[in-house]
Amino acid sequence: MSEYRSWQQREADAARTKADAARLAAEAKLTEAQAAAAANQGETEALAEEVKRAKLNRQLKAVQQGEKDAERARRGRRREEREESGYWYRLTVTVLAVFGLAASFPGQLTYFLGLGPAGRTPWPMLSVPPFLELLAWSAVLGTAWARRKGLPLLPFWIMTGVLAAVAGSINLWHGLTEYGPVGGVGLALASVLGPAVWEIREWLIAQAAVDKRSAAQRAAEKKAAAEKKAREQREREQDAQRKAMFPEQYKEYEQILAHVPPGTLTRDEAWAEAARSIAFPEVHKRYTQLLTVPGAPARSVVWASAWRDVEGAPVGVTADVLRRRLEAEGTLAGVIAQADLTPERVAVEMLLQDLFPAAGGGDEGGTGALSRGGPHGGGEGGAQSAGALDGKGLQAPERPLEEADLEAVRKLAEALGDAARLSATNVRKTIGCRSDYAVRLRDAVRDEWKQAGR
Repeated sequence: MSEYRSWQQREADAARTKADAARLAAEAKLTEAQAAAAANQGETEALAEEVKRAKLNRQLKAVQQGEKDAERARRGRRREEREESGYWYRLTVTVLAVFGLAASFPGQLTYFLGLGPAGRTPWPMLSVPPFLELLAWSAVLGTAWARRKGLPLLPFWIMTGVLAAVAGSINLWHGLTEYGPVGGVGLALASVLGPAVWEIREWLIAQAAVDKRSAAQRAAEKKAAAEKKAREQREREQDAQRKAMFPEQYKEYEQILAHVPPGTLTRDEAWAEAARSIAFPEVHKRYTQLLTVPGAPARSVVWASAWRDVEGAPVGVTADVLRRRLEAEGTLAGVIAQADLTPERVAVEMLLQDLFPAAGGGDEGGTGALSRGGPHGGGEGGAQSAGALDGKGLQAPERPLEEADLEAVRKLAEALGDAARLSATNVRKTIGCRSDYAVRLRDAVRDEWKQAGR
């Protein structure tokens, strides 16, 4: 008989069962999450290990590539050193000499051994071929030793030539008899050319030992020599043009270069001096006199002294130049005084006309400030225009007259004795103001004097 349970107990059991199921599900999910995390961690570790392995492989490849590059560089340097020292040429000459000796020695040996009567071998002749060949090569080696010691080489060259000619003649005669013309010539060349090419080899080695320049240095010097040759060619062409176009200057130019030590003057400096000698003969005459004085300073200083002695002024200034300059300055001062302008004012007005070209005239009748007879628009008492700006319909505001400035101008008029002697220039210098303001101050004081009956 089953135990009776109330509905509250049954609901509690159901809730407990549901909670256990949720707990078990949560535990299952946690277990799955832990398993996934462990799997991810394993994958991460595996990936990190793979990255580490790839990094090590790259480093290993870089080291291996570096070793290969270093080995290639070493081989390149070794090849360059061999080419620089003539290694392959010397080796080839050595091989040629060995083959030449191997060809000529048996030929001489068979020749001398065949000189005896029939059926008898002349054994004493056995040592003659090596004697002749070694004698020629001893002369060759003697030449190399004499070259190193600085001894005369001619005796060794003569001995080498004579002995090589003897050996070559013997091989030529024997070869013609035994093998025909081609064989005879071949054996003769084997005896002669071996010592000859060896002598050339030793001579080249000696020359290379004296010349310590690298290939880059030789190339640079060769380029510099070519540039120097081209420059000298251009200078010759220029001298020819100068001589044809300016014969007098060129004659002086040659005399100047002939009188100075080499390297003292450049060609351009000498040509400029020759041009001055033609343009200013009296100054140049005094200049040459001063140059002969012991302990004379630099040529430019001497020329300045000679110019001062002859012309009485700094270099480039003569009496005519000074007269024209003074006349021009006087004319300019007169124009400025008449127009009541200053050079600074003229420069400003010209700048304004450049910036605002419409002020120079047009359909509206506007004109620049300078075209109105001065910056004051007309007569001496007119107010100054706005310069180049009033060509565009603009009017600059006038500065009010300050009492302190008027008092200063009154004192100036008292000092001059008459307000009529006031000018815009002396007012401007007294106050330190612009010309238009000075004109207004001057006119105001003049009006005060007129009203006072003075």
